[in-house]
Parts: sequence; structure tokens; C-alpha cells
Amino acid sequence: MKFVDPIKDLNQIKKLHAYFRTQSERDYLFLVLGLNTTLRISDLLSIRVSNLLNRKGIVKEHLELKERKTGKRRRIFINSGLRDMISSYIIENDLKSKNFIFFSEHDKRKHIDRIRAWRILKKAAKECGIKENIGTHSLRKTFAYQAYLETKDIALIMKELNHSSLENTKRYLGLTQDKLDELHKKVIL
Repeated sequence: MKFVDPIKDLNQIKKLHAYFRTQSERDYLFLVLGLNTTLRISDLLSIRVSNLLNRKGIVKEHLELKERKTGKRRRIFINSGLRDMISSYIIENDLKSKNFIFFSEHDKRKHIDRIRAWRILKKAAKECGIKENIGTHSLRKTFAYQAYLETKDIALIMKELNHSSLENTKRYLGLTQDKLDELHKKVIL
């Protein structure tokens, strides 16, 4: 697996939003849910309608699932705007409880695969002029990076990502390299 970057520039994130809005509704929801949940691609693609709706058919405030990689239970807050988006998407696509949210164009009983998700993001990054190496894992990294800029709470982000050490989280976010770059910008001999 190749190393991918977080999207650090908020303007690039805005460009991706604008691009995906003109593409498919499914792909736009994929971007938004991916950016807002820190889920790995295998967990993101396996979300079913039943994971998102309560017994009354209303989108839950929290997505709860068991991570495939770690086996740990996750409980992720879904903001009101995203809940509205999910609700509209489910209704407009006439999705049933057992359907995958990111269903295949050929069969609603199957979800898109990792390669298809990767191609969707790579094409969007190219169209938006993003030069960094972007992949499906960039969505997870982007949330974490932006959360770090907002809060500077590396321990909280480490917990959100289910990492075992602060050093792993710093390296994951590229913070070590960013700090070294800043050092070299400040110290000129």
C-alpha cells in the first residue's frame, strides 16, 4: 500500500465538494461521510442503511459499528447537515434497510469496491488540481489533520483514530515533517 496524504488546504476540500456536487449523489455522500467519520475504506463501504436509521426510519445521531481492522466498537457523531443529506439520499434512491449506502450501479445489493472508490477520488483530485498523493485513506487523514489544526489535541485525535501511540498519530498526520519544515524556514544560517 502506498502512502497517501491528508488534504491540508481547505480550499482544495471546497473544490472537491463543488466537483462532487456535479457528479453523482452517491459519490458526493461518499466524500462527505468519508471526510466526517475517520472510517477506514473497508468500514465506510460496508455501511448499510440499517446502520444509519433508527426503528422509526430517522437517521441516528451516532453511527455505531465494529471496525474490521481493530475489532473495536466505534460510535461516531453525525452532524445534523449530514443526517439531512443521508435521509434525502436514502429516500431519493428508495434504499431499503439491507441496502449498502454506497451501492454498485449494477446491483444495489452490493457496495462499490475499494478500487472503484479509489478511482472516484483520484479522478476528482486530478480534476480539482490537487497535486498531493490522494487515495481513499486521505479522507480519514484529512479529518484528523483538520481536527488537529482546530484543536491541537493530539491525544483526542489518537483516540478517534484508535492509534496505539502519540508518535504513530504524529507520523500519520505528517506533523513531524511539518514541524521540521517550519524549523528550516525559521532558521536560516
